[in-house]
Amino acid sequence: MDIARRVNNLVSMYNTHDPIRIAELRGIDVDYYDLGEIKGIYKKILGNRYIGINENLDELCTLIAAAHELGHDVLHSTKQIQLMKDSFILPKSGIIEIQSNKFAAELLIYDGANYEHLIAKNKELSIRMIRTLIELKNTNIK
Repeated sequence: MDIARRVNNLVSMYNTHDPIRIAELRGIDVDYYDLGEIKGIYKKILGNRYIGINENLDELCTLIAAAHELGHDVLHSTKQIQLMKDSFILPKSGIIEIQSNKFAAELLIYDGANYEHLIAKNKELSIRMIRTLIELKNTNIK
């Protein structure tokens, strides 16, 4: 699975790196909820696709969570994977989560990307999140 190529194809098709805009253009219902400690969820029910984003996140975390959940739609929406996700408790460090993180990094870290306006009050945490995305982008994950 070439995640970078999948992301490039999406960006070319929709002419944006905005994960929420891409999700909406793909027909995915994106809504905001109080999800407690959960940052985002992706669900496919009877062919309808949903992304739920925690309404308590700052703008940068919302962008990252949306990109991660969009990654699940693009990379992991087959019936077999949905059945696995519904039937088993998959580890947060499992390959499905790692691939979605890589997808988010590929989507959000690109030439010309500027997130300074999104850096939250906790500047150190925001910078660490962006550095983590850069590291993921430079990692060979399939």
